[in-house]
Amino acid sequence: MKITFIFPNIFEGMDKSSFYHMGIGYLSAFLKKNGHQTSLMNIYKKTNREAFIAKLKEENPDIIGFSAVTPQIHNVITMAKWIKGEGIKSFVVCGGIHATLDPQSVIDIEGIDAACCGEGEYPLFDLCEALKSGRDYSKIRNLWVKRNGDISRNQNRPLIEDLDTLPFVDRELFDRNDFSEERQAQMQLAASRGCPYNCTYCSNHAIKSVYPNKNKYVRFRSADNLIKEELELKAEYPQIQHYAFEDDILYLDKEWYREFSEKHRKFVGMPFHSNIHPALINDDSLYYLKYAGCTKIQIGLESGNEYIRKNILNRSMSNEKFIKSVNQAKKMGFEIFTFNLIGIPDEKPSDILDTIKLNARIDQDSTQVSILYPFPKTEIYNYAKSRNYISEKKLVDSIIDDTKLEFPSLSRVQILVYRRYFVFFVRLYRKIYNGSFGLKKLEKAADWILSSIITVYLLHLVFLISRFVYRKMDNHLLKNFLRKYLYTFSK
Repeated sequence: MKITFIFPNIFEGMDKSSFYHMGIGYLSAFLKKNGHQTSLMNIYKKTNREAFIAKLKEENPDIIGFSAVTPQIHNVITMAKWIKGEGIKSFVVCGGIHATLDPQSVIDIEGIDAACCGEGEYPLFDLCEALKSGRDYSKIRNLWVKRNGDISRNQNRPLIEDLDTLPFVDRELFDRNDFSEERQAQMQLAASRGCPYNCTYCSNHAIKSVYPNKNKYVRFRSADNLIKEELELKAEYPQIQHYAFEDDILYLDKEWYREFSEKHRKFVGMPFHSNIHPALINDDSLYYLKYAGCTKIQIGLESGNEYIRKNILNRSMSNEKFIKSVNQAKKMGFEIFTFNLIGIPDEKPSDILDTIKLNARIDQDSTQVSILYPFPKTEIYNYAKSRNYISEKKLVDSIIDDTKLEFPSLSRVQILVYRRYFVFFVRLYRKIYNGSFGLKKLEKAADWILSSIITVYLLHLVFLISRFVYRKMDNHLLKNFLRKYLYTFSK
């Protein structure tokens, strides 16, 4: 059987052409290992019906497999309708985070034959085997199956507890060029699945609830299994100079990490970066991270306002503890990357400034600033839904260019401006704190100016004008200036 995966990798305002989807890579590797064929349509730019259908007919698959998160699901709706409209007879299944959290909304899509809820390796294999042999496929666990108007809502099977039983992720499915200069010569890896924390905005707490063995939600591959994959990648892709661990938290199991750090240092010797929860930053974790070859740690700061962080996001840590932890890491030579959220329900301009100022105080090296998108069944979704903050009809396919929330304390324009100028504002406060602009009391003046709705709308106007100029001009020096200082996008 041949399955063609379709990844609607479209995020407005973001270049995701070289984004590697670990989930699809694992599914493809598992199916190939068990005798099936796979291919991929990695759609990272808006496509038209004719081009999409032509490529799909060229692939001629038995099964079409969509994978999507909630902001991408409208693309699945459109493409599934195209497939049905062309009379293509392939079996169409949709999986991913959205299908796991809200399988009913997926199985209701015209043209979708099944929704995969949870880990997809064994359900997809069972589906391939059933279709190949002509057996009944309506009772496959993890699948919600639609046939002749009836829906079979099957129970989920347990989580895969031994990750070493899975083949290494299929890299050949994506373009080899995605792992060269375009990705800063780095390769993505995953040592584990799951996260023990219950942050309200993250899908983990909602996803783990769908499994019968949810107490096994956090699982690690053996250190030997991971080292073997690293060595194979090092030999296969000699241009790779850096590994990027995509785990929610790599340093979680101390004994596992100590074994990994020894073996990675001895046999691999490749620098890497990884995510870590700020509560886990201490002398012990920093020592072993450094010893293993970690050069950058990525930390979820999310909000600089302690009330919002604790009571709305369920991340209990004081600003001072956060600063202390980051300072520890900085002293040991780690590069610091922070994840930040804005547009959080009930957030005010002053709360966003708290986030900006905390980034300035810790002197981070780089950052990601996202607009909060409420995923179905998560606590933040329920919180926003109960207050009628979610605009269900509003189409949003970006975590940087728009918001799906409407609440009285913050307007859409304010959210967009604070996101677009976030890094610029961090630099401004950093100069105030280190004395470059004179007395620290300038902080209050900056707070007043940047909280003003007049300032916000002026900056919004500057952005719109600069983006228009950016798109029209040919001068690369001016383009670089606009991109660096005014944060315009070429999209």
